[in-house]
Parts: sequence; structure tokens; C-alpha cells
Amino acid sequence: MLRTLFPSAINCSPLRKRRPLAALVTATIALFALAFALTPSAAQAAIVSQNSAGLVILEVEHGIASSGSASWSLSADASASGGKSMRSTGSTWRQSGSGSLDFEFSVTQPGRSVIYFRKKGAGKSLWVSIDGVTVSASRSSRAIYTESGGWLWTDGFHAATTRLTAGTHTLQLQVREADVDIDKIVIAPASYSGIAIGGSGLGPTGGEPPVTTKDGDNDGVIDSLDECPTVAGPASNNGCPIVIPPNPGNAGVVVIEAESGAVSGSGAQWIKSSGVSGASGSAYMRSTGESWNKDNSATLRFTFSTDAASDSYIYIRKAGSGNSLWMTLDGKAISAIPTTQALYLRPQGWVWSNGFNAARAKIPAGDHTLELHVRNRNVLIDKIIIASTDSNVIAAGSTEKGPDGPTTPPTPDPPKPKPPGSSHTVSDFSRFPGETNHSLPVTLPACDANAVRINTPSELRLLESSNARVFCIAPGDYRSAGAQGPIIIKGKHGSADAPKVIQLDNSSLNFNDVIFDLSTSKLALLPAISFVDSSHWIVDRMAFINVNQYQTRVTAIELHASPDIILSRLRIEKNANSVSFYHLSHRSVLQNSLIGRSAGLIPDSVCIGLVGGLVFSGSDSSRKLNEPSNGASRIFNAGIYNNEIVNCNDGIMLFWDPRERTRESHIYNSPSYWPDYQGTVIAGNDIYIDSSLRTNCYGAPSTTGICARAENAIDLKAGSKNATKPVRITDNRMWGFRKADGTSLSDQGVALSLHFIATKNIEISENVIWDSGSGIGITRGVSAVTIHNNILHKMFYDGGRRPIYGNTGLPFAIGDLEPYFGATRDIEISENHVVDSGGPWIIVNQVPNATVDCNVVIAGSASDAWFNTRKNTNARIGKNSLYGGVRGYNLEPAGSVLRSSKAAAKMVGKCFRVGVASRSGGQQVCLDRVLSTRSSPHACDSETWRNY
Repeated sequence: MLRTLFPSAINCSPLRKRRPLAALVTATIALFALAFALTPSAAQAAIVSQNSAGLVILEVEHGIASSGSASWSLSADASASGGKSMRSTGSTWRQSGSGSLDFEFSVTQPGRSVIYFRKKGAGKSLWVSIDGVTVSASRSSRAIYTESGGWLWTDGFHAATTRLTAGTHTLQLQVREADVDIDKIVIAPASYSGIAIGGSGLGPTGGEPPVTTKDGDNDGVIDSLDECPTVAGPASNNGCPIVIPPNPGNAGVVVIEAESGAVSGSGAQWIKSSGVSGASGSAYMRSTGESWNKDNSATLRFTFSTDAASDSYIYIRKAGSGNSLWMTLDGKAISAIPTTQALYLRPQGWVWSNGFNAARAKIPAGDHTLELHVRNRNVLIDKIIIASTDSNVIAAGSTEKGPDGPTTPPTPDPPKPKPPGSSHTVSDFSRFPGETNHSLPVTLPACDANAVRINTPSELRLLESSNARVFCIAPGDYRSAGAQGPIIIKGKHGSADAPKVIQLDNSSLNFNDVIFDLSTSKLALLPAISFVDSSHWIVDRMAFINVNQYQTRVTAIELHASPDIILSRLRIEKNANSVSFYHLSHRSVLQNSLIGRSAGLIPDSVCIGLVGGLVFSGSDSSRKLNEPSNGASRIFNAGIYNNEIVNCNDGIMLFWDPRERTRESHIYNSPSYWPDYQGTVIAGNDIYIDSSLRTNCYGAPSTTGICARAENAIDLKAGSKNATKPVRITDNRMWGFRKADGTSLSDQGVALSLHFIATKNIEISENVIWDSGSGIGITRGVSAVTIHNNILHKMFYDGGRRPIYGNTGLPFAIGDLEPYFGATRDIEISENHVVDSGGPWIIVNQVPNATVDCNVVIAGSASDAWFNTRKNTNARIGKNSLYGGVRGYNLEPAGSVLRSSKAAAKMVGKCFRVGVASRSGGQQVCLDRVLSTRSSPHACDSETWRNY
């Protein structure tokens, strides 16, 4: 029998009465046939890359075929491109178990794309998936419908659209109806116009090199896809004969509650949850991030033992919208897709899955380790059953809870003390904001005899002069050292394997403890510090509180031409500016820190800034080091991860600083003057202002006022010059912003503001914004921005009271011409959820090439759309789902959803914790009607914001 190694986890159900041998052999053959039904050939076709026009061109006969309840077969056709096509040879109304064609392709130009098929035949529908996620307009069947007849190009009545990120992807076609004949596939940018829907031509040429179609053993599997090309065998087994396994003998069952596993590793995490009803034991494990690299995601580990060898399925009781993970048994991947080694699961409510029969393994006698690695976010794992293939303990697709298992984790062995001189790795992320851990892993060396110990302000200057690797700073107030100027670490370099480290030397703290709640007597209070022409440093658990006590308006931490600096678990408060990244500080990161409560809020006084501008002059030149003379600062791949940023004038700003010069075109309109922040990622942060910054709109403090002494959560004045490496703003929570009221402050309470012509190539996704004057505002020549899969909830409206004016209560305000920068252009707003805002849900004015589609809008007080088709040239609006009397001014085409009742949206609320750094345990926030359900009748929807 199978058993867990943890005594408390053993719960083996008795096997049902064993069947006669003949029945067992028959069942075993059927199980093996089913196990291979969705398994593609191990033969790999070449990865097809986008061409210079952004096209991926695929000849279907080069795909990797897998058999199932209905299959694809190769056809010779002189009218097809290359003389060959693939035809569906059966019908099935179940996607799972249907025969598939898989294609691998790589993307270097990410963005919204359309999948075109050159198709003929009487069959009209098929299933299409990208990376395991079905692409479809129909919520009932998830099928793509096409025209019938002779060769023609189709995009499934505009349904075959998807958003592609840079990297490698897998396209999968699955049979639904017989006689669907596919010749060629083109994946093209949404702006591509080279294919006419309904046209019959061969289309653009290219694609992977031709492969042989010879079938030497006449088994229907061409030799290039046949693993046994000289011996006939079914396509379901890659062209090889199926070998009947021996009777596995006395096999058994093990039942494991998912919450009993051990979680290890950083990156995309597993966390214990209980919010979805129907779980066994009332708890389950949930993935909170995405990772396309197994080694960069957290592991959920279980250990069990077998008395005898067995051929078993590994069943997972799963829910959630995420549909894939990595699974290893004793370090070996268990997978249906050789190209990704991912195990695909059903994206629905609690159901038993064995990865479409792919989670099957021959398990020898002895001890074993089963590991689940995060791949998709929102994969909910309730229970795992490992059972021999001839048992009837569980059935794939069933919704029962199955045999009971343990509900509490086993008691682990006490940790062994680390020997002197050993290093430590940060592993507890419970006090850092965000539902997903985006931060870089940090391993710190011990404060041993090789470390420099610092105990007095005068010794702090050893940071400037010593070439040691490790500096351990005891609790104390070192700020007086700043009277002689900032600590400047210049020309000091660590390495990727051995970074230099500044860390807290406090024996009273456990290694994973943070310093957010400590009294100042237990902190190392540092003066301002600057890194100049240095690299590979870690600064951990340092405090920078009112560094201006001995200095005048300095920034707490500055990085000048200093790449690969990790600032982690810091406490930075009551400063004019907190952290500034300057020219050439590539790949540097600020993470897991509590930042803000700024002092002396003035315009563009920011907590976190990426700083690029024109020539600095006067007194600035002595402080602003490493600035390029023409202002074209370059800071690539910077990261701002999982920080709590509170009560800043601007929480995060990407600067373009013209130094108050007049707006001559040669300064503003020449890209040579624009900073380049390509690859920057702002992710997992909580950014907000609280009632302490509220005013009565006439400059007087008022905790209930409708103005505030602050501007934006994130203010972008520049972006990326590289379209393939945009600035990404994702998974942040922003709230509390109001119209600015203070000396020279100027804003309408926009949480996320983008302005100036240098701001381009921006991706804004999966953020949650609520209780602010406005959600996302874009103006002054901004271009190439995608806004998708965000929640915007209850934007604050002033009710028309003076002195509030302008665009309050707006989720989206996009456009307007600006005399110095021209029109805002190329903006895409898709798949967002907008709920109960105070004004029109969107204003788009004078924006060439604007796309507004697939959004879900639940009306507030006046949630109409202001979208002037005469002034928004080449505009596209459609397939939005509007509830509660929202009007689109006849802009919504066929296929949109218009309902007079808010309740018709069938939406539910979402709750999460915020402020976990500033207060132990954080604060729970619940937003009503922001998640879709199975009953939501949307035209199309965000895959991210669903509640199953």
C-alpha cells in the first residue's frame, strides 16, 4: 500500500473488491489508451519566430499531433499552401480528450494579436488555446466558430484575439466538429491589415522549413512525428505499439490534504487559504503569482512511501481560474506537454483532475517526494490522491470530496542550528505587501569574524573606505555622521555570487523579523547614503528616518551609475525624498520596504524616483552625479517590488526633468533628450494616502475633507524607448487620492498619471484602484499604452462643490491635444472591471488609434462613455459589457452587452489585506461587485478577475 511518511497524514481507504483478471487487463488497456490521448509526440517541430512585420506564419502540417476522441489527419491538397492541410476526422463536444495540434512560436513584439486561419470544409467550430488558456468569444462552449465552404481566411468572427507577451508560447488546436480543414495559421498584430477576412488567397509566406511527410510503417503517423517509424502503432502513443503493463499487484491509495505540505522557495508563492467554499478540511493551498520558470517559483512538497511498486495516477482536487502547474515525482517532471513540462488542469470549480490523464507514473517501492511548483496564479489545490490505475477510488471529473485526509500540517523536525559563519535566506514574506511575491531572493552572510562591525557614527565612514564584503551595523543613531555630508560609497564592487552587504547586527531579532514595528532605539538610524559607480550591493533592514536632521533636503538613498543594488526590508520615513535611481543604475531593486510619511510635501517631492533630465547646472551639478550631458538618462530593468508606500506627494515617479526651461521643440520633441526606462517593473506595491493628508480644499487640514496635500500614487513622465521591453505596472493596489490642495500642487486626484511625449511603451495590468479622485489619466502626447485586466472601483466625485473641478470621479481620462506635445495616441483599454464610479466611466478625446473593448462596467451615478468618434481617428470600441443604465451613445456594436440592472452582471466581491507592513496583520478591504462569476453574461471578460 501507499502511505505518507508523516504518521498524522496517513488515511488509506480500503480498496474496492478486485475485479477478475480479464476485466483488469481490459481496463488497463483502456486506461493506457486514455492516458496517451492528449499526449503530443515527443518529436519537436522547430520554434517559429515572429518575422520583422510581427507575423507568426505556421503551416499546419508542421504541428505536433495528438490523438483523442476526435483527431486530426494529414491531407494532400494541391490548392493548399505547401500542398498539405490537416483535417478533423470526428466530432466531440468535450474539449478534454479531443485530438490536438500543437505549435511552438516565439514573440519579440508583444501586444494584442489576432489569430487568422486559412480554412475550408463543412465543419464550423474548433477549440483554440494559447499556453493552455482557451481563446474564445463564447462563454458556453469556449469554441471558435468559423464559416463553412471553400478556402477562406477567418478570425472566428473577431473572436480569435489574444494578448501575447514576449517569449515562447504554445498554440493548440483541438477538434470539435468533423470536416474542419486548416491549411495555414497567421498570428498577427491587431493593427495588421494584410489579411482580408473572407479572402481565399494563400496569404503571407514563410513559416518553419518543410518536414517530410513520409509514413514508412503506414500507421498514419508521419516519420518526423513517429517515435517508432518502422513499427506500426497508434498516433495516441506517438506511433509506437502500446505495451500492456503487468498486473501492478497489491497497490493502494494515499490521501493528502494540500495544506499539510511544506512550502519552500521564493518567487510565485503557495499560500494557505479558506475563502472558497467546498474544500475538504475547509482549507486549501492557492498560487499567488505566475512564473514561466519552474526554478523561480515556490514548491509545495509532500513525502510518502510505498511497500510495493505500482502504476498510479496522481489525482488533484482543484479549483480556480489557473489551469497549469509543474509537478515532479522524485525530481522527474510529470507532464503532458514536452515543450513546457507543464501539467494542465481544468479551469473551473472543485473537480478531480489527473492532468487529462497525464499525471501517471510508475512508482517503485520506497520513499518518494512529490512537488508542485507554481506556474499560473489562482490555482487552488484542496487534496491529492495517489491511487493505482486499477482502483475505483476516484474518477477524473468528479466533484466529490473523496476520502478524508489530514487537516493540519505534520509537526516538522526542529530546525538544526546553523553553524557559525553560515548564511541566511529571507523566506517569510507575510509582512510585505501584494498578493504575489515579486521580490528578488536575498541571502545574507553571517556577522562573523570576517565582517566589519559598526557601532559609532564615526565608524560609519568605514562604508566609504573599507574594501570588506560584509558590514554589520548595531542598533543606534548614526545620523550625526551626515553633518559632513552623505555617506558616499564610490567605486566599490561586489559580484553576483558574492555581493557586498550592509545589514543590521541585532541578536534579539530572528532572521526573518522585519523592523517596521520596532522602536527607534532598536534601529540602525542612518544618514543619507549614495552609491556612485558601484555595483552588487545588498542593503537590508536599515532605517532612514528624518535624515534631514543634520542635512538639508537630501534624498535618503541615491544610486548613481550603480547597477545591481538590492535595497530590501528598509524603513524610510519623514524625508523630503526617499530613494532615487540615476543614470546607468541598471537592474537595481527596491523591495519589501515601508516608505513614506514624507516631510515638507512640495511639487514633485517623491518617495521613489527614476531620475532623468537635461543638463544640471549650478549647485545641482555637485550633487546630481553621473548625469549624461544631453539628458538621455538610461536606467534599464529597475524593479520596485512589494513595498508599502504611504503619504507621499508622489509615491513613484519616472522623471523627465526639463529644468524649468521653455518648451522649445528641440528640447521636448527630440527623442535624444528622452530618458529610457525600458524593462522597469513596478509590481506588488500598496500605494496610498490616508486621512491625515486630507484638507478642506482651502489649505486647512481636515480628516474628512475632499482634497488632500498630495498628488499621485504613480506619476509617469517618461517610459521605454524599446517596444519589446515596456515599463510594466502590475499587481499594485492604489487608493485614497484626492484633488491636490497645497502650494503649487496640481492634480485632480489621479492615482496613476501618464503625461509628456517621452512616456511611451507602458503596460498597465492587474492593478486595483479604488476610492480616488480619478483612476488612470493619460495626456500630453503619451503613446503606446495598454491598460488591461485592472479593477477600478468607486472613483471619488466631489458632487460639483467648489473648489473641486475637472475630471473627478473618472476611472479613465484619456487624450486632449497639447500644444507642445501633440495628441495622445495608440491607447488600448481592454478587459478591465469598472464599478460604481462617480462620473463617466471613460473620456477618450482626440486620441488617434484608440481601442476600448471587452471591459465590464457597472454604473455609478453618471457612468456614460464620452468617446467622440470624429475626434478619435481610427477608433475601435466594442464588446463592452455595460450594466445599470450605462450608455455608450450608440457606439457599442453587435456583440456588446447592455443591461439596465446592475444585478444582471452577476458579480461578486473581492477581499484582501492591505497595510501589512505598517501594521501587524494589516487591514481587510472588501470591494463589492468586482469579480465575474460563471453566471456573468459578459460579451468578453478578464481572465484574471474571475471567482470560481
